[in-house]
Amino acid sequence: MVRWFLALAVAGALLLAADATLGLVSTPDDGPPSAGRRVVSLLAGAAVAGAHATALAYFAATARWAEATARAAGLPDWYVAQAIRNRRRVVPFVAGGTLVAAASAGLGVVGASYKAWQLGAAAMALSFNLGSFAVEYAAISGHLRLLMEIEDRAGGPRAGRLEPEPERAGG
Repeated sequence: MVRWFLALAVAGALLLAADATLGLVSTPDDGPPSAGRRVVSLLAGAAVAGAHATALAYFAATARWAEATARAAGLPDWYVAQAIRNRRRVVPFVAGGTLVAAASAGLGVVGASYKAWQLGAAAMALSFNLGSFAVEYAAISGHLRLLMEIEDRAGGPRAGRLEPEPERAGG
């Protein structure tokens, strides 16, 4: 999961930078944006949304797993509270990063009549998403350590499954 997140985050950041560069080099007299610029804008928005959706899905799924595992193993409630807190801390970055990337992509598709707005949105999207990706990656790393601790305290994911089931008498 971390590899997918990193790949999408790097692709999204590079596409946002390319979108901002294409917006910067075009002049207001160029008319509507080229098809290439529109594609770069849309791909940037899609890659950023994909990276944020991957992070959000990871936190949602693992928080549920942590809750179920901690309750089944009789672990303290603070494990569950920390997993839920990690998810809640990331949501504003996911929502904000997706919204500014969508705004930048939308203005990049619309074209040259909104050049100043598009450049401002592209700069905002690039800077906010770089910070957002860093925060999300740090949160994923910390959350992974919490999940490993829950797994260790609960006896591991395959505790009791590696031994063959005893055969029943009278089959």
